Amino acid sequence: MKKCMATLFILALAAAGASAQFRIEVGIDAPLYLGITTLDNPTGGDTIQIPNFLPFPSAQLAYEADLGFLRTYFGVKAYTFIVESIAWPYFGLETDLGPLTLSGSVGGFAFAIFGLYNTFQTGMFFVTDVAVHYRLGQHLRLGVGAMGLMGQSAFSVATPYAVYASAKLTFPL
Repeated sequence: MKKCMATLFILALAAAGASAQFRIEVGIDAPLYLGITTLDNPTGGDTIQIPNFLPFPSAQLAYEADLGFLRTYFGVKAYTFIVESIAWPYFGLETDLGPLTLSGSVGGFAFAIFGLYNTFQTGMFFVTDVAVHYRLGQHLRLGVGAMGLMGQSAFSVATPYAVYASAKLTFPL
């Protein structure tokens, strides 16, 4: 029975890999709310609101496997602040509910920073992202999402986060 289950599992992975493809996603994310939650307050934490700033471009290159109702992908996600950019590896899940696309991803642990200042950093912190997008046509998505930076080290007492509106173009390669 164990051999049969292992064989079925390998076949399922092979079938998902056979239908997998690369995809590229480019977009604009406009922060609606930026904040930091601190944990040094004994009553559970304070929220500090940060003034919003201009929208910033984003891009993702990922290898996507279609598992029927669920799509999984892993790749590189990047954001640019015009003179400085940051990129990190990530893993995500995505599903469609009618014209809505629900997605969630987690990534980090290694960050490439490039622009005026170039470096490669690793650490025990990661980026989480959840979003809901409305699909307009085959490639355009408009929606909202929330992103947080969590982990040990510098973020053990404070969690920066953002709620954003986004417009994204997604293309299979």
